[in-house]
Amino acid sequence: PHSPAPRIWMAKWHVMKVAQGWSAHRDEEAQLAQAWVRGGLEMQPDHSIGLAIDGLVSAYLFRDLDTAGNRYETALAANPNESLAWLFASARHAYEDRGEEAMASATMALSLSPLDPLRYLYLGFAANAAVAAGEYSTAIDLARKSIKANCTHSPTFRAMTIAQALSGQMHEARISAKRMLVIEPSFTMREFRTQYPGAKGKHSQVHFDALEQAGLPKG
Repeated sequence: PHSPAPRIWMAKWHVMKVAQGWSAHRDEEAQLAQAWVRGGLEMQPDHSIGLAIDGLVSAYLFRDLDTAGNRYETALAANPNESLAWLFASARHAYEDRGEEAMASATMALSLSPLDPLRYLYLGFAANAAVAAGEYSTAIDLARKSIKANCTHSPTFRAMTIAQALSGQMHEARISAKRMLVIEPSFTMREFRTQYPGAKGKHSQVHFDALEQAGLPKG
């Protein structure tokens, strides 16, 4: 009861519930995630993982990229080797059409935690960063490695589907889309368009179109 870590990881759990399509109550999950992580940070304000996950909650659940960026910077000031801060920052860069920065941050995260039990997550984020950088073959390779480590992570299949569609591998993209729907059967493009943190980015319409062409339901 006196440790911030369980509270912080509970916040991550609520993010995962939304990312995997396990909850139909996004706003409720967002409030719970924020309450848990802020509770942990009240106990230890310089907890670098807590700051990183607070940034993730801000970006992914509240679509507040400025606050997320500030949290990642604070996390890295507390611990420059905090791999999760580098990892989640890569997604923020991708949302804002900064593909090269996204790749640099994801590469740093991978180098800082080479034997992490969450390796699939690092590889999945790196695949997303490669998509943002237009490095589609790299994205496909990273996504395949992530899926080999954990074949139930829905966002990795989205990155794979986009990369395959945009590199002209539409048949493979449709297969990846179908596999994603097995994991997240309630997924619809209509909901994804409204919830995607990078919806204001120049890349978003291209990626939305790629997912629809691969067969993901419009909703």
